[in-house]
Amino acid sequence: MFTKLKLRSAASSTFFMFWILLAIAPASARELSTDRPDQTESPYTVENRRLQAEFQIASAGRDGTASRWAWQLGGLNVKRGLSNRADLQLVFPGVESAPAGAERETGVGDLTVRLKWNLRGNDRPGIAVGFMPYVTLPTGAKGFTAGGWEVGLILPVAVPAPGGAGLGLMAQGDIVRDGDGEGAHPEGFFTATVGRDLAGPLGGFVEIAARARPRAEGSNPLALDVGVTYGLGEDVQLDAGVQWGLGGDAEDERYFIGYTVRR
Repeated sequence: MFTKLKLRSAASSTFFMFWILLAIAPASARELSTDRPDQTESPYTVENRRLQAEFQIASAGRDGTASRWAWQLGGLNVKRGLSNRADLQLVFPGVESAPAGAERETGVGDLTVRLKWNLRGNDRPGIAVGFMPYVTLPTGAKGFTAGGWEVGLILPVAVPAPGGAGLGLMAQGDIVRDGDGEGAHPEGFFTATVGRDLAGPLGGFVEIAARARPRAEGSNPLALDVGVTYGLGEDVQLDAGVQWGLGGDAEDERYFIGYTVRR
């Protein structure tokens, strides 16, 4: 278990990196597009030499089989534009705490490195398509690390619609560690989200998300997400939402709140 000193050190390092990167990045002109708060990733990239930070303030979830909540503080996805069609992303999971029998474990999860490439639609209307390979490094604390490298490929699609609405689709293939830590196996993750402008800078979305995995790793989770976003100018967005488990090993419920800043 992490000591309080280690937790403060991890949080301080994350905030320091965030503000340093934000300070050196020039302003962005492309319309703000984020990979949060829903689980469907965006096919749009951050412009060349621009920076975007997507911060999860907090999330908390509960499963009916457990009597206590699991929570997460300070998750951060830092994106840096490499060209007009590609960006590099570092995903820090933040500090997590979860029930472990009669005890509670607290620590930091694994770091993920992602490269997003926009195949079409970054700067013109119509359907947008992205291509995003990633690798997760076993950098987390005991109880919060996969225990080995994991890799995957994410294929996001965005379809604009009239009236400030849009459809997002995503297919993801992963090679992840077995639950017993003895090997690895393939999994699939599929999402569909519908979002639209509600009133002024307020927007909302509804999403369905499903994971397919070998039977030995448990039943396939199915979840419904509902949330809102609120734009504070062109470069800042607040968000909040809730996820409900519909079947399989999905959590019964999870609540989340966060924001995005772009420079």
